[in-house]
Amino acid sequence: RKCYEEKLDFLERHQVDDNTLMCNTLRKLGSLSNKCGRYEDAIAYQQKAMNIYELDRDNFKSEYERTIRSLGSSNLASGNYAASLKHFKACLTFCAVQEKSFI
Repeated sequence: RKCYEEKLDFLERHQVDDNTLMCNTLRKLGSLSNKCGRYEDAIAYQQKAMNIYELDRDNFKSEYERTIRSLGSSNLASGNYAASLKHFKACLTFCAVQEKSFI
């Protein structure tokens, strides 16, 4: 986890303009924080990634969907059921759209 925090710090200090790298780092930090039981940290990292993904949702479609699912799980684990439900409902919307595209 420390290496990802150092990577994030480097990216932020040097204002690296690579949204893919930044978001992947944030998502991994969110995942690691969630596994360590640091749900509020996980949610904060995942939300930062979501904010970037939302700027260019078409290019980050699968990452965006994966992060929404992760936010649902982190909120569920932290006891924030309303936020968890909101994110899981958004996941269902993506699933419904994908199913229609296969028909």
